[in-house]
Amino acid sequence: MTSEVLTEAFQTLDHYDVFQRENSSILPFALLDGHLSRLELPFLKYINTPKENWVVCIGVPYGTTLWQVGDSKGKHGSFNIAFTIAKQNLLEYKESIGLPGTLEDNDPVPLINCALNNSFARVEKNKNAISDRGWNPLNRCILINEEL
Repeated sequence: MTSEVLTEAFQTLDHYDVFQRENSSILPFALLDGHLSRLELPFLKYINTPKENWVVCIGVPYGTTLWQVGDSKGKHGSFNIAFTIAKQNLLEYKESIGLPGTLEDNDPVPLINCALNNSFARVEKNKNAISDRGWNPLNRCILINEEL
């Protein structure tokens, strides 16, 4: 995603007042990966204007796997397995009620939801990843990572 596209996304959120700022001391917050587009001037200027001020935390550049909770070990594999099982279950169900055993255009969304619940949305695994990455407790674990 380019800096311009990212800036437009934030402008759209502000245009539609997704985050109410009137009479509030709370600013909208975004946690972004450390891709270089997050460090380009158009985006940085936009999020730091007094009217559109955002609180943005930018992760370690090119170190997403070191700090991103949803990208922790095993989640991609768990997702692929859960998605395959959900797809097999759906196709078997369709055949059992006399429908063709094929996927339709609208089938992926419920399959993805099912797979997410068995992979990226697993609360205990996410808590472990949060701890491993130093988010809770806030031990700044990433700062002692030898790869960095």
